[in-house]
Amino acid sequence: AGTQKPKDASSQKAPKAAVVNDDDDDEIRVEDISTASGEKAGLDDVAASQTKANKSPNVPFTAEWLKTLQSVHDFDEGSLFVTEVVLMVFAMVYTILHLIGRFANDKVMRDLGNAMVLAAQKHDFPHIGVQDIEEMQRKPLFKDGADFAYFYATGRSNAPFGLTIGISTYPRHDLFGMLKSSMFKVAKDSLRVIMPLDPRLQPLVILICREQDLPSYRKAHPDIDLLCDRYPLPSFLSKLPLPAGLSEDNRSDLVFATDSSDATTLLQVEKISSILVKLRDSLAVLHITDQGSKVDLQSMEYKKLLLVTVDLSSSPHLSREEIVDLTMTLAVSIADAAVKFDSIRNPMALERVKALRKKAEEESLKEVDKKRKAEAAEKKQEKREGEKNLDPEEQAKLEEKRRKKELRKRQSSGAVKILR
Repeated sequence: AGTQKPKDASSQKAPKAAVVNDDDDDEIRVEDISTASGEKAGLDDVAASQTKANKSPNVPFTAEWLKTLQSVHDFDEGSLFVTEVVLMVFAMVYTILHLIGRFANDKVMRDLGNAMVLAAQKHDFPHIGVQDIEEMQRKPLFKDGADFAYFYATGRSNAPFGLTIGISTYPRHDLFGMLKSSMFKVAKDSLRVIMPLDPRLQPLVILICREQDLPSYRKAHPDIDLLCDRYPLPSFLSKLPLPAGLSEDNRSDLVFATDSSDATTLLQVEKISSILVKLRDSLAVLHITDQGSKVDLQSMEYKKLLLVTVDLSSSPHLSREEIVDLTMTLAVSIADAAVKFDSIRNPMALERVKALRKKAEEESLKEVDKKRKAEAAEKKQEKREGEKNLDPEEQAKLEEKRRKKELRKRQSSGAVKILR
């Protein structure tokens, strides 16, 4: 009873065999394949277990991905530390420069706003600044960002729609903005005066600007190319001695263009000429036009305009406040003198000015008509190209539709009568 019976050989599994028929020697060989089958089954079990482990919900995919990424990219902790320090230092420097630059720009705008208020009061503008609804008080400037602001003044004679001055300051608060301005040589601080003139004035275009700015200004204001011819610069501007601290290389050349041969009469008014002499090195643009301007949003509603642009940092002998006062005095003086000049204009020059505008208007209408015909021809060509791709049945329907349309057209003209 204590002994175990040996297992019957028949109960044990026999090894699997494969019968191979050898055609060459007409013999039958028996090969044992149980070992190979066992190895394959073992490999299948391992693969199944790995697949099951990969699909296990206990290991999130993100953790596995991060683990794989960490093993593939073995970062140097020292390099990471240096990179973080550099980024932190850059962020601190940028923040400090932003705060210092913002404070500097606020101070510049505040000083310019105060100077404009004094100049506007000096020239009898009764309404100055903008009304702040939240604080219920009037402010001299309307800020539009950290480096731009507007000044408004209205209510003066010969300025029926008031005066607008745009203040553009150097982007001291923006490191990348300063680099961009340095690369493209943008003026540090500038003023842009926009004054609509009396709409009853006779047509006139005058331009004085820096020679290097003429191509871009002509592109933005087509009336310069359409109407104006270039004339020699008035003598009171062309024969000026260099001020102390300014070299000949740093002085910008000015160009003078107009559509009227008697335009210099307006500029030779003593008050105007004396201010232009003082602003010679600060003046960037002086533009009088009756064609409007699409560049300034504040002037799109008006045709007859006075536009003046000055740099506040180009003059070696004038302060910002003095340039502000002279610029506003120039604008007001031109508005006053234009009314008197309108009554003494040369009749022949005025006739030429009107003829130029008539010709320019005809050319503009021709250009519009040419453009409209080109667009119509292009649409017609596209329609024909589309009809070529239609099925024969659809083409037949289209031809029938055209035939009926042609018949109706002839019937309405009385050429053909159709009896029903």
